[in-house]
Amino acid sequence: MASRNTINQQFVADSIAVLAPTANGAPEQLDIVVEGEPQVQERPRISHLGHTHMYDPSSRSKNRFKIAVVKSLQGLTFAQYPLFRARRLNVTVAFYIKNMNKDVDNLLKFVLDALQMVVYTDDRCVCQIQARKFHSPHHGYTKVSIEALNTVHVIVID
Repeated sequence: MASRNTINQQFVADSIAVLAPTANGAPEQLDIVVEGEPQVQERPRISHLGHTHMYDPSSRSKNRFKIAVVKSLQGLTFAQYPLFRARRLNVTVAFYIKNMNKDVDNLLKFVLDALQMVVYTDDRCVCQIQARKFHSPHHGYTKVSIEALNTVHVIVID
């Protein structure tokens, strides 16, 4: 069960578009730093209050993370969301956390889900992932780098 501090946590983000934007206005690479203790994607839960339904207990934290990212992107010249549309992406994530017992795959799933419809249309366009976690005794934060991969053209010679 998550503590009230993690549920009510406020995230603050900063974004940098590293390379010149493409013709469609999307950057080739985007670096985002989100201040705040990295959160894990929790397992879906079932509620039996009145009627049975499934819900995502991480949805509030993901929305706060997403809002922080959107605010950080407003300072850039890219106004359309998601920034990367139907492109192959390489995602590199570094988690700086106090509690090293968090699973990297659950940390990563939280970030990939939170960035949907802001940075990319669907996390299915992510072709490469690199994720690492580091101990940070003072404060937690997440560094995300998203890079558009060049499309591979296949030439068939008869």
